[in-house]
Amino acid sequence: MSLTPGVPRSTSRLCFSEYYELEKGSKGSSVTSFGSLLEHSVYELRVAPPTIEIKAEDGYTQVSVFSANRAGTLVEVVQHFTELGLNVRSARISSDGGWFVDVFDVTESDGSKVKDARKLTSISKMLDINQREAMLPSNADDTDDPQVETTVFELAGEDCAGLLADVTHLLTTNGCNVRSAAVWTYHGRVAFVLSVTEKGQPIADSMKLQRLRQILFSLMDSHGEGIVNIKRVRGEAAGEAAVAAAVMASPADSASSLHGGLLCAGEDAGALYRSPKHSKPEVDIKHCAQTGYWVVSITCKDRNKLLFDTVCTLADLDHDVFHATVDSRNGVAEQEYFVRPRFGEGYDPSRAAKLAALLESSIQRRFPKGLKVHVHSVDRFGCLAALARVLKLANLTVTRAKVKTYAVNNSSGHTFYVMGACGAPPDRAAVEAACHEVGGQLVDCPEGGGRPRLSLSSGSGSAKFSFSFLNRQWTAGWGGAASPCSSYGSS
Repeated sequence: MSLTPGVPRSTSRLCFSEYYELEKGSKGSSVTSFGSLLEHSVYELRVAPPTIEIKAEDGYTQVSVFSANRAGTLVEVVQHFTELGLNVRSARISSDGGWFVDVFDVTESDGSKVKDARKLTSISKMLDINQREAMLPSNADDTDDPQVETTVFELAGEDCAGLLADVTHLLTTNGCNVRSAAVWTYHGRVAFVLSVTEKGQPIADSMKLQRLRQILFSLMDSHGEGIVNIKRVRGEAAGEAAVAAAVMASPADSASSLHGGLLCAGEDAGALYRSPKHSKPEVDIKHCAQTGYWVVSITCKDRNKLLFDTVCTLADLDHDVFHATVDSRNGVAEQEYFVRPRFGEGYDPSRAAKLAALLESSIQRRFPKGLKVHVHSVDRFGCLAALARVLKLANLTVTRAKVKTYAVNNSSGHTFYVMGACGAPPDRAAVEAACHEVGGQLVDCPEGGGRPRLSLSSGSGSAKFSFSFLNRQWTAGWGGAASPCSSYGSS
């Protein structure tokens, strides 16, 4: 939070990254690039940088974080755990009075304590601005190569059929290879974060970048709400938080953000899309007049990334977390946050109701609609664009996608959620035919999910990639009334 009078504060999500960029090039300066004095908390962080203690307990790993407080730090920490594939089973958060002490009990996805030395090292350095770029890959599947520099396109705008195909076709025809990508759609909005290279390097031609920016803006800006950001990043940058940030860059009066943006004008908060996979969460918000805190209580079925979704929603709506407790027992999660609006607004019952509705939505929309398809291939130039094109021609829409390039063997693993153009789950045979059209080979999915058993080598046979369908259960009428265009019941 800003301690400098007259200096406007950033949003909670952007604040830590802005601090990092400022400190990375400051060389100990006491003023900003605009000539104003730095915030007091910056000096505190220089004198007493964050301390992270890691302790192996019986059945879990305890991570304690001590530091001068800076808005956005909690998001940074929780995001890091998420990218490592770790689950937070309990947490105690206290960040009042200019300092914070956070204690997290984390486990691997299988419930065991964290033993991977790389992950433990990454955790210990996650708030060290001098080590961030030198850290080992932060995710759990070796997709990020920290030595690879890429050009990252952050796009957001109104969703329309075939937009992924149009974007990837544009990049491919201009000699760009998509190394990784994340695609989210929500309530008529879409966000892309694509990490691309040109002949293995970031795009160096400034004229080409400007031309791509203009064309992409015309694709995303059909109603004046498009966003196109281009930057150079070391390592792949298609994380979920990056996609959320891309949507949050849209105008405040536009459609919803991925992790809790504002409702459209005239929209009923209770009408947001909800997934049938989990029961409805209980979200209650009360106001403590004595302390000024908004007390947010959440009870719901526990799942992976739950803390990430709720913390990001609060950050995107500019509510600073001062204290919090998080517990998970017997499959039930209980979270309690003591928050205040970042920009000093008083308690407003209507705003509290909207915050509660958006928290509820963020908890439930983790599970996208669609037939889940996993694709595995040797990293072939244009494979993503070709697959997106045939899905578009088959009148299939992509509601969610995650594209990865594995650093170990340079292979690719893509996960798509595909819907029919009429808004119902598509016929599996239609998706299979589309994949076959561009050289796909159907294989059995391993038990428990994951990549298919078939391993393709470059130039071997006629198959360019393997694909499999991951089992999902459908609820009748999910996402609206049952549509006659599909007879597909369960995958």
